[in-house]
Parts: sequence; C-alpha cells; structure tokens
Amino acid sequence: MTNERRPDPTAMPFIPPTPPSQAAISIREEASLGSSIAAVASGSNKTTTMPATTNHLPSLPNLSAFLFSHFQQLSPLAAASEVGWLYHSPVPPRPQWKNQPQTPLPAYSRVQKLVFSITPTEGVHTALGAEPLPRQIDEQTNGTTTALASVESNVPLRVPATNKNEKFTTAAFLHRPWMLTRARLPRGTTVWASHKAFDESLTVGCNMPLLKKLGVNVREAKLLVGYKGDDGRRIGAVGGFESRMGDNIDEVRRKIAKEFGHVEDWFGFGDEGRGAEVSEYGEREKASGLTAIACMNAFHPAEVERVAVAAVEAGFATSLEDCSGVLYLTGAVREEGLQAALQKGMKVACVGHQACEVWGVAYLAERVRETWPELQVEVVDEEEVKPIPKVKVRKEVKTVAKKKDGMRND
Repeated sequence: MTNERRPDPTAMPFIPPTPPSQAAISIREEASLGSSIAAVASGSNKTTTMPATTNHLPSLPNLSAFLFSHFQQLSPLAAASEVGWLYHSPVPPRPQWKNQPQTPLPAYSRVQKLVFSITPTEGVHTALGAEPLPRQIDEQTNGTTTALASVESNVPLRVPATNKNEKFTTAAFLHRPWMLTRARLPRGTTVWASHKAFDESLTVGCNMPLLKKLGVNVREAKLLVGYKGDDGRRIGAVGGFESRMGDNIDEVRRKIAKEFGHVEDWFGFGDEGRGAEVSEYGEREKASGLTAIACMNAFHPAEVERVAVAAVEAGFATSLEDCSGVLYLTGAVREEGLQAALQKGMKVACVGHQACEVWGVAYLAERVRETWPELQVEVVDEEEVKPIPKVKVRKEVKTVAKKKDGMRND
C-alpha cells in the first residue's frame, strides 16, 4: 500500500491570480479544470478524477472554471494589471478547542450558495454570513436586521451532506472587489473577481451573448480591437441582424429596454426631445430600419469613426457620412461622441454605466441557475457606501491647539 500524498486543499486550482507574464491564460486550459484536477499540490502528473457530486451542486473548481469560461482572454498589457481571479481564498475553520489540529477543507468542497454583486456592499457581506456591524445590531428590531435593498434568490440554503469527505461552502463573484472586508468573512468563503475581463466581455463592448439576444449574427460580427495604447484591447463589435428584425426599429428598442431594464436616453430616433440639437441633422433620423448594431465600450469621435469604417466595409452603411442604419449601443453619454454619431446619421442608445455592469452580473447568475438549479444564487444590487476619508492634521496645527489649551510645557 503506497502512502500517496493527499493534495493540499488550500492550494486547489481555483484559477489563482497569475503573475503578469502568465496572466493571459487560455480559457480552454482553465475550463479543463472542471473535469479533472491534475497535480494539485504534490507536483505529480497523475490525474485525479473528481467524485460525482450529490444533489447536483458544483465543486469549487467546477464553478470557478465555469464562471471563468465566460470571459475573453485579455491582452498581455491589460492582463498585467487585472485583478486576481481568486481574490479571496478559503481559510480552513478554526479548531474547536486549543490543542485540536486544524481541520483542512475537503478536497472537493461543494458550493451551496453563490453571491453575485458589482461591489462588496454591506448586503454582500451579510449574504456571505459576515457578522453585522455594531451600528447594524443597534438597528435590529425584534432580533431581525433590516432587509437588503435588492436580493434575488431561488432555493433555500439547506442541503444535507451525503459524503463525510465533502464540505459545503459559500462563494461570491465581484466585479470591483477592492472594498471587501476579508476579516469579516466566515472561514471557508471563496471570492472570485474580474474587472477588465468583465468589462470587455459582459458589459457594452465585445459582448457576444448580449448581441445574440438582440438578434445580431455574432458569427460574422466584426471586432474592434485597440484602445488607449493597448493594441490588443477589445472595445466593441459591429454586427448585422440574423433576420429582417432590424426593419422594425421599435422591436429592437423593446429588446434593448428589456435586457437592461432602463435606457437613459435614445438619440437620433426623433423622439428624444433634444430639440434642434438633434433634429438639425435632417431627414436621416426617419430611416426605415436598422442594418447593424455597434456594441461599444467607448464613445468618442475616434470610436464613432471606427464604427463607421467597419459598417461601410461590411456593407451595413453606404458611406462614412451616411450610417443611418447603424445603432450605436453604449453606456454613458459622451457629448462629443454623440455629436459625431448624429452627424453620420447613426442612432444612439445610452443605457448608463451601472446598467451595463448589472446586466453582466445578472447574465452570469442566470447561466449558473440554468446549469445548477439546486444551487442557491443571490444577486445583490445596491449602491456601495464608500467610507469617509480620514483627514490628516498637520503637526503645526496640533501644536497650536495644545498651546491654546495650555497643554504645552515650554
């Protein structure tokens, strides 16, 4: 009988943060973690087959690889400054008594609760099981705390363990994780994070799932790459419609409004109420239909020009000056970019910066629910409350204050 070394559970391949030279990891390599775990901590080349999970709950490596597979590979320049995928690694629980050895996390811990949010708000900490802050305890009424601003969940969080080698755990995904208070998280909690890859893949930009939902032929969409000195950064895509749905502008607008829940403003359709500022561009506003959608993560005159060039090359527009069949879909309004788009006859839909991020988080949650219906999924959507920065008092000011109070001995 061989004494084979067991993998260290704290070093499991949860797609950890990689050094800058290796940050551009291929999605295929990461996704392969979902079917097997090879050489976890012992350095062995032997592949260990993961045991079948009961109750159809994912293991940590499975869920990590599944989430990561929705993000496109970053350029080396962007990957060098990307936030670490494994933002907070699980810590084994504390021993129950003083001399008891620390019990490691089981090698195949299964996730029974997954929390999604843009930022680590107080609601996220509460959903992960963090102890309430003192001010929250004071606000408790009849032993219950104030409900979260907006929490979506599906199934109750009580699934019995069926294997003594398995342990249930809680995890979270965050887009901007920097305000996370790690010390408040229960031991065993895992937090994944993606900032730049999330922005490029699941907001307005090179968002193929969104374009597909809007009826765009994503297989033939033209990618726009290069932005702010990064030649490999994807900032958007221009694609035509699968069918003649673009002929019905109102239907396209309804689809966009349904996806984001709210659109800050529409421009170039003749009903946005901006007066002569928009209508001065003439009859092109009354074009009969749309030929393409440009989903863009930037809205400046340079990006508008690139969209026009791509539209003409693909046959979506007749000329650079007449792009009346193109809908420019983006986040926040940029006045210079808006004027450049309207001068070319483009339609513009600005859904808002936060709405783009909310869409990405909701899409990931939807995909997880479809894959693991018995996994409890919560989406926390509330504004982040940033702490008031501390003001440093200069030494000279302190000295003057002490003199006035008679506290300084000369």
